[in-house]
Amino acid sequence: VGDGPESAAITHLEETVATIPGTPTWVSATGPDIASFTVLWAAPTDTGGSPIISYTVARTLNGDADGTCVPTTTSCTLTGHSLPGGFGTNTYTYTVFATNSVGDGPPSASIIRECFRGPDFLDENNNMSPGPIGCNGDF
Repeated sequence: VGDGPESAAITHLEETVATIPGTPTWVSATGPDIASFTVLWAAPTDTGGSPIISYTVARTLNGDADGTCVPTTTSCTLTGHSLPGGFGTNTYTYTVFATNSVGDGPPSASIIRECFRGPDFLDENNNMSPGPIGCNGDF
C-alpha cells in the first residue's frame, strides 16, 4: 500500500452571524410648539453586521403609547401632539431604536418634554377659553 494522491487544501470559512443593532446616540429634539416636535439622533456605531433598515421613534403621554414614526433617516417629526383636557402637567417621553434584518435594537436614552396647561378662564365676552399652554424639555 502506498501513499495516495494528495488531497486539496480545506479552507475554513467563518460564518458571520448578524445580531440586533446597537443603540442610537446623540438623541436631541426641537419644536416650536406642542403640535410639532422633531427628534434627531446619530446612527448606532454597531449595526449588528446587517444594515440598518429603519428607526422607530416611540412617544408616550403620561406613560401610555401616544404615537410613533418609522423613518429610514436619522430624524423624525412627530405631529398631532395634544394635551388632555384639564389643568396640570402632562409628560411626553421619546425614545429611538434602530432595526436591521435581525430585529430591533435597544432603545436610546429618553427625551422628556413636560407640557403645562393652566386653568380655563372666562374671556372678555364671558366665554370659557382653554388655559394657557407651554412646554419645556430636557433636550
